Amino acid sequence: MPAIDTLKIDKSLEDLIYQVIDNYMDFMDKKEVPVAVYSLHRELVLNYKETVPLNLIDFFYILKKKRLKDIFHTSDSQNPLFNDLFDTTLFTDGCLSELATDFYMDYKQSKIDPLQRQQYQMKDFLDHCRSQIDREKYQNVYTAVRVKLYNKGFFQNGNFQYEPALNILLENELELHFIELADLYGISLSDEEIIRGLYRKINGPLKFEICNYCKMPMKSKNVCYNNHVCFHDHTKNRQERETFLLKQGEVAYIPLDGIAYFNVLPGIEEFRIYTILKKLFENESISVNLFPNLERDGDIEILAGKKRILIDVKDYREPERLARHINERIGNYFNLEYVHIPKYRMKGSDYLRVLRDQVNKDTFFKVTGKTLKFVNQKQLIAEIEDVLGRLKNEA
Repeated sequence: MPAIDTLKIDKSLEDLIYQVIDNYMDFMDKKEVPVAVYSLHRELVLNYKETVPLNLIDFFYILKKKRLKDIFHTSDSQNPLFNDLFDTTLFTDGCLSELATDFYMDYKQSKIDPLQRQQYQMKDFLDHCRSQIDREKYQNVYTAVRVKLYNKGFFQNGNFQYEPALNILLENELELHFIELADLYGISLSDEEIIRGLYRKINGPLKFEICNYCKMPMKSKNVCYNNHVCFHDHTKNRQERETFLLKQGEVAYIPLDGIAYFNVLPGIEEFRIYTILKKLFENESISVNLFPNLERDGDIEILAGKKRILIDVKDYREPERLARHINERIGNYFNLEYVHIPKYRMKGSDYLRVLRDQVNKDTFFKVTGKTLKFVNQKQLIAEIEDVLGRLKNEA
């Protein structure tokens, strides 16, 4: 029977060394070695089969005798302190070396979460698109790639499809995606390479259980890829889940886990509300667009003559955290009219009131002369209807 695929994060060697020190500090005064230490040791054995001893005691022994560069045969870190550490043993006289302690404290303060590191792939792609001379072309490329990551494209059976589709792409589906991008926009090989970096390659046989809401593979029976965004209580699930079987010899691609966490799942709501607004308002004189000005102007743009309505979609669990985020980046919101909050975020709480109370409205008004409005879907549609109605009356 094929194994169930689970969340995979590629840890850097810095991550692993940090974990070795962290686990050592955790168990050095205990009588029994915690399970986490054995798990980490197994991971190191698999990654460095030729140099990491199979026996845990032998492994900690060589950490006292061998320089780290002799155990791991690499020192390509961008962290100078880490490279200094590589020239020494991890332990000196039975204790952590001074360099190891310095590295541990430095890394603990400045480390990047592996999920966040993967998400930087998307930032690199966005920066790549923004740096191109042909802005219109790369606006289209960026939008198409973002939507493909969580919905396999804009259309299904000729109709707008805003329910997320299963986003495991078989090898021929990914290659067809690149053919379509080349045909529509003339992407280059360097464009293609950076887009490929948003996915991880998987080989069959593997079996996936699929979340009924976000269509991402489940991490385990009751845990979705990202329960922070995918809010459904999977422990109370009564609906049979879809499964996906990748057969022996088959190759497929799935969005990197950091991309899923920071872009794919929040993007489902962006695309959903965009599709609703497009269906309601777009016509010969009004256009509705995703990711205007390569995300410099929010998530959704409505153009009606000379009037430009800009909307950002924010999917935060806590209104206090979202308010803090906005206040720290208030300049990024000066062009916006509306911030849309998904309905499910407001269940059982006074989300909008808390958000409105805590956002720095005075600074926003002093600079822009207007009020940033926080709205749910119903309120957003009513606001846009009102604006467009007034424009029609003025014409």
